[in-house]
Amino acid sequence: MKKQVYTALTILMVFGVIKQTNAQEKVSIYHPEKNAFEQIKQAEITAQKEGKHIFLMIGGNWCRWCKMFDTFSKTDLSVDSAFKANYVVEHINYSKENKMIH
Repeated sequence: MKKQVYTALTILMVFGVIKQTNAQEKVSIYHPEKNAFEQIKQAEITAQKEGKHIFLMIGGNWCRWCKMFDTFSKTDLSVDSAFKANYVVEHINYSKENKMIH
């Protein structure tokens, strides 16, 4: 299971540079107004309290692979339950709107 999660994350990192081409798709899983450092800090606190790991999904609403992985991770019951049981999942925005991480 861990290998599948790491493989999916690697795929996201490799293909994450592909821009979203379908303008009709308006799914917002990343929020440019959020402070990435604060998100990570809060994830650390929650993970320590709950005895979980942290899974950072770094991408943007422009990334179709990010959206596909997000949908997959929530609709595949075995992946969804593994994430919920073992990880604090945080979506870290990476885009020109968020100057903090550039």
